[in-house]
Amino acid sequence: MSFELDNNLPQNWGITTIGELTLPYQTAQPKKEPETEFKYVDIGSIDNNTNTITNPKTFLGKDAPSRARRIVAKGDILFSTVRTYLKNIARVSDDLDGILTSTGIAVLRASFAVDSNFLFYFVLSDKFIRNISSAMDGTLYPAVTDSDVASAKIPLPPLNEQKRIVGKIEALQRRSQRVKEAIDAIPQLLDQFRQSVLAAAFRGDLTADWRENNPDVEPASVLLEKIRAERRRKWEEAELEKMKAKGKVPKDDKWKQKYKEPEAVDDSNLPELPDGWCWGIVELICSDIVDCPHSTAKYTEKGKIIVRTSDFRVGRLDLSQTKFVSEETFEQRVKRLRPKKGDVLYSREGGIFGIACLVSDTEICMGQRMMLLRAEKNFYEEKLLMWLMNSPQIFGQAKSKVIGTASPHVNVADIKRFYIPIPPLKEQRDIVFKIQQYWFTIESIEKQLLSQYLCQNKSVKR
Repeated sequence: MSFELDNNLPQNWGITTIGELTLPYQTAQPKKEPETEFKYVDIGSIDNNTNTITNPKTFLGKDAPSRARRIVAKGDILFSTVRTYLKNIARVSDDLDGILTSTGIAVLRASFAVDSNFLFYFVLSDKFIRNISSAMDGTLYPAVTDSDVASAKIPLPPLNEQKRIVGKIEALQRRSQRVKEAIDAIPQLLDQFRQSVLAAAFRGDLTADWRENNPDVEPASVLLEKIRAERRRKWEEAELEKMKAKGKVPKDDKWKQKYKEPEAVDDSNLPELPDGWCWGIVELICSDIVDCPHSTAKYTEKGKIIVRTSDFRVGRLDLSQTKFVSEETFEQRVKRLRPKKGDVLYSREGGIFGIACLVSDTEICMGQRMMLLRAEKNFYEEKLLMWLMNSPQIFGQAKSKVIGTASPHVNVADIKRFYIPIPPLKEQRDIVFKIQQYWFTIESIEKQLLSQYLCQNKSVKR
């Protein structure tokens, strides 16, 4: 069988066939040596991603498969004749010299007229694979014959030029590998950059210019007093309602002494904050903090959405793999607090640990290994709370509080007491704006680099 090639070849090039460029190989009958150990390469022994032999088999002659007949030598090219489009092609390394291969694999042993590497890259080329694959026969076991491979035409440059071509191909491959390694490193570098942005945000670095331009902004210490006063007011209001519901009318204000102020922060060992900022704890800036239900929900084919920590992405929920629960289960799981837009979900346990995301206007209930934080309205920006819970400052505290070995986690009580920086309210809004600007830039860089990599990869393959 023959394939058409472009006859417009460079000067001193010729056209021949693979059979004319390869040498014969020896065969063996391992069953005649029943107690001798043999190594054997079949199709399953070839890694078609790296085009190397990675898993040669071993057996005694008496257990040899009937197809284990061909003896290969170092430098031989093994070309699977079955489903050729899979590119089960590999070179025999020095340490596999003399092992056996299957009769379903064509053994291409380069003669003096062709560089072995040139022949290898030729039979690995997409054009050759397309041509040879068109000759496959059979439906359940599509294959070509050894003679199909041997009769296939190949353009033949002078030997020195073959070596130069091989050098160019391998240089491009090295370049492609370097590009791939660089691209593979980019996600980690960008994640580090994201963490650097968040760390800088909660040190006050992102808004240093803003503070210079807004020197008369109400400091966070005043905001903190307002937060404490509001928390007390809400507690007294709720407590009074409880007493009235029980038919009790307080005669004096002694009942107010039951109120427990959130613990004061000892900032003597904490980092210095910018002017106008102060230290607080998570509990102080949240109107509500609730843990997830401690039960495994039964999923349904449709119904209400339940979120899992596997849906968590930094800053958002990914509901592309949505799970559902019944209306009854949903109502049970939102009994303590119904999640609403702007709430922060935080993964405090499991493989996806220390990630916070914002609830959108989609109606959801919580799965397991998470908690919900609701920022105190008018005192702490919802989005800032979400970015804060993703910051290195919070992650470091979370790691230091992890308990348990079978299921490492952080207790809700500990999270409530995490130290947090509290900026002035107006500055909070500018911090959110600056973080989102950086996030947009990072995502744009990711898309641009991915596009460049795909274009680079296409050009290298061509």
